[in-house]
Amino acid sequence: MWTLPRPTGSDYVVVEVAEQPPGQGVAPPSAPVALAAGLDPLVSRLADLLPGAVVEGLFSVAGLSPASAAAAHAAASIVELARVKRVELVPGQDVASVVRGLNRRNWVLRAYLAPRPVPAARRGSGVRTATAGRQAQGASPRLEPAQAHLASPPFGLGVVEAWRDFGATGQGVTVCDIEGRWTLDHEDLPTTVTHIGGQLYDGRTPAETREWEDHGTAVLGLLLGLPDGKGVCGIAPQARGAVYSAYTGTYWNAAGAIVEASQKLSPGDVILLELNAEEHEGGPLMPMTYWSYVRLAVRAATDRGICVVAAAGNGGQDLDATAYAKSGVTEDCGAILVGAGVPGLNFRNSGQGTSVASYDSLGRPLTRMEFSNYGSPVHVQAWGGSVTTAGYGDAPGGKGPRATYTYEFSGTSSASALVAGVVALIQSYQKRRKQPPLKPGEVRELLVKTGIPQEPGTAGTVADRIGPMPSLPAALREL
Repeated sequence: MWTLPRPTGSDYVVVEVAEQPPGQGVAPPSAPVALAAGLDPLVSRLADLLPGAVVEGLFSVAGLSPASAAAAHAAASIVELARVKRVELVPGQDVASVVRGLNRRNWVLRAYLAPRPVPAARRGSGVRTATAGRQAQGASPRLEPAQAHLASPPFGLGVVEAWRDFGATGQGVTVCDIEGRWTLDHEDLPTTVTHIGGQLYDGRTPAETREWEDHGTAVLGLLLGLPDGKGVCGIAPQARGAVYSAYTGTYWNAAGAIVEASQKLSPGDVILLELNAEEHEGGPLMPMTYWSYVRLAVRAATDRGICVVAAAGNGGQDLDATAYAKSGVTEDCGAILVGAGVPGLNFRNSGQGTSVASYDSLGRPLTRMEFSNYGSPVHVQAWGGSVTTAGYGDAPGGKGPRATYTYEFSGTSSASALVAGVVALIQSYQKRRKQPPLKPGEVRELLVKTGIPQEPGTAGTVADRIGPMPSLPAALREL
């Protein structure tokens, strides 16, 4: 199976320290920033314990004023974020033994190695790779007819009905994609997409860099593709687009990207977390909410009224398994976790040549694709394969990297991007009606309540739960 290599970047240990230094009284709730400052002595304590290590806060809380925090009901979040520390060890230190030692300290809530995330895309054997068979023509053809996810339920999401019958096209809503790299000057993306933070990731090789860039471009194409008669059309073409790289230039910090992006957004806006990471090196791919510090960041964002849509990950794991009971992956942080379902199209183009079309069945529509994580933490599903969008280059397009397209975007990446577009249309419909945006929990409840039920699998059950697929017409009628 296709996968990206583990990205470069400095490893570090995440340490969540006690909310109060031992022996001190409890600070009043009205002073969250003062309490955050009061945690600074624990940075020195960690530095003394680990000579030579770099110890610093993982989140910037300086810009979170008490007034803005109170307005977002997020005062407690400032304290939680302030107690998360990043510890970069001296080269050669045994990380496992350091983590064990930290977890024995009574002033450490938990310590663990930070993950290095990768995009949550999936490409199967027999499908063209991202660089093979790139098409080149004088001008890009219109590929919207191949975007069957725009079609009516139960096969598609009902996007066309949302545009036509409800006037919801994404207006008034910002969608921020968090991953590593994009082709922001792609011919089918609006020129107004803004890079609001983080550093574009450069891989070890040009091919790795291109994979990251193609992935981000595919996501933006699904969300914001211009309805200009060529290429693809995004679900929310009138939404404002933003991107935030989870790479700092030295290390990966998806949680920090969530927190800082949320400070630049408004209630009703959407953050899309397009990453997953190995549970441990060589282990299964897990949703980013598997890690406690990411859950804290998501909760801080949703407390501010920002909807966070996250890929459930491509590890094929039952998130309700006993092995994950103590991981906290089942703790509700307010995100909408998205699994990969078999698309209504029900086939995958696996032709290796430019003129040969052969098809492999993906299975029964609305059932779980074998790679998708599943279980009660997964709220909804969307197409996990056969998604046509920008990037990669296996579909007909114009000349050069600014005019590439694909028929084969897949994984919980494609699924979560589709759901993020749906959320943007729901919130834009609210704004069009001069109504306040829905709260993140209300959006999630609406998607589940009005969605198209998951189909039974081959055993006649839905034990591999990935939830319903959103139906925009039903959701908007409910409103």
